[in-house]
Amino acid sequence: MSNSILDKKSYYKSLETSDALKAIVSKLEKLTSVIDNLSKTDERFSELLANFESSLASLIEIKNTLNNVAESDKKQAKDRGMDVLTNLVTKRLFEIPSKIESERFKFRVEKDRYHHKVDELTKQGFKEYEITQIIGTEPYKNEHDFYLKFIQPLESEQDALTAFKKDFPRYNQELLVGTEFENWQPDNSCQLESEEAIAA
Repeated sequence: MSNSILDKKSYYKSLETSDALKAIVSKLEKLTSVIDNLSKTDERFSELLANFESSLASLIEIKNTLNNVAESDKKQAKDRGMDVLTNLVTKRLFEIPSKIESERFKFRVEKDRYHHKVDELTKQGFKEYEITQIIGTEPYKNEHDFYLKFIQPLESEQDALTAFKKDFPRYNQELLVGTEFENWQPDNSCQLESEEAIAA
């Protein structure tokens, strides 16, 4: 069996691939049975039967190999504490959207507050440079600067965590580089959960 088959990420990342392969094997098994019966009455089906049996054997070999690798990956993932880590990642993924919305809300509030102060000081006769001396310059004058500092890191984290969750059953931890879980180890899982509970 060629190792190139096992190198294809789609065989690990997509449950649809596994299901489709099982469906194909099932259909071929039924079709082979039909052709086998036909070959007993007409020898012309004998060669066709041999081809089908060969194709079926190859597909079953691929299916069994992939199943074995998947089961091995599942066991290794469990041994590495991935059940704990995936739960933590899932929890963080649920938190990120509300965190993004919270940051955007704070941006709008701070922007409105700053402009309100500017209007009030302007009405009192203060010049622009005097206002700047009093309340400083406007933080994040445009939304793009704000996005780069506060929103983009959260979206990048979300993408990384999602990629990790999709990498079933291997759960490659290199996908978590740049997130709070990049140095996660099974023995510090309880510590992380405790820290999150305290922070909450």
